[in-house]
Amino acid sequence: MLDSAVYIPPDDFGNPAFIVGVRGGYIFRFDPATFALLSSARFCSPSFGDSAICWDSLNNKVIVSFWNEQSSATGRGQTPSTDTQDARGLYRINPTSLVTELFASSASLGATPPQGIHNLVYSHPLGDNVYSGSPQISVFDSHLLTGTCSAPLAYYPIWTDVAVDEVNGFAYATDPIGQAINVIATTPPGALSPISTAGFNPYGICVVPNPVPAFSAQPWLYVTSRSGTVYWWQIGVSSAWTGISLGVTYPMPTPLPYHIRYNPVDGLVYVPDVQGNEVFVINPATKTVVATYPTPYTAPLDSPIDVLFTPTNVMAVQQGINGLVLIK
Repeated sequence: MLDSAVYIPPDDFGNPAFIVGVRGGYIFRFDPATFALLSSARFCSPSFGDSAICWDSLNNKVIVSFWNEQSSATGRGQTPSTDTQDARGLYRINPTSLVTELFASSASLGATPPQGIHNLVYSHPLGDNVYSGSPQISVFDSHLLTGTCSAPLAYYPIWTDVAVDEVNGFAYATDPIGQAINVIATTPPGALSPISTAGFNPYGICVVPNPVPAFSAQPWLYVTSRSGTVYWWQIGVSSAWTGISLGVTYPMPTPLPYHIRYNPVDGLVYVPDVQGNEVFVINPATKTVVATYPTPYTAPLDSPIDVLFTPTNVMAVQQGINGLVLIK
């Protein structure tokens, strides 16, 4: 069972590639060819709760966030235990030894109340920083774990995803309750006007290069919604969202595509449906669904919450029994 995972390629010193995944307060190393567990460790006291991971490629560290529901005073969730509150924040971990080198609590990063830090994305071109959303965008120094949490709204925490546009120097975070995409410029830093998604609740987000660069160099935002529709918006060009239904109809529960990922190897967009146990594939050149997994020839899926890419494979990251499943 995994919440999030990253692929770390082989380095110049002869160290092989491996996958690092997290679930609750645990971190794991896997062989990317066989998915065999190589090692594991516990980086924080609570066993349960949500965690996310990104890889700092410049310093060869993984940055892990741990979060959970706020107290019931916010109107959501239950009051967390003291050890869970103390564990919320960012962890800098050596991906080879799985030793925690640095911890910054969400309280020390300025979160009031000390809410958790949601999904993470790392960008070396944009200042060697880690970006997170809650749903306003927070920026942290990936080596020192310093920065300031953005102020959440009273009804958070709720799921929010984050993506970075390295072409224009923007970071984006979804706001499913406010029906908007929050935006910041990274150089110089500063908040920009949100992009409205009135009419749908955005969850997952990714940045997709323009498949027809001769027409425009501007990339696209691809966003998932709880209704099972994927929407797209060309940055600096579009004036309205357009999209395609994934063709799923579940009376209960509704489809929950929490993430959406662009694969630079095959140029396709992957949408995992954690409750429908499917992964949909969209061709951004034709803006059509071109494949659905599992197929009769691939392993069944069990709560795929994310998708992970290596140079040769596409894997589902699952909250079910098997944390990693090869789908392509």
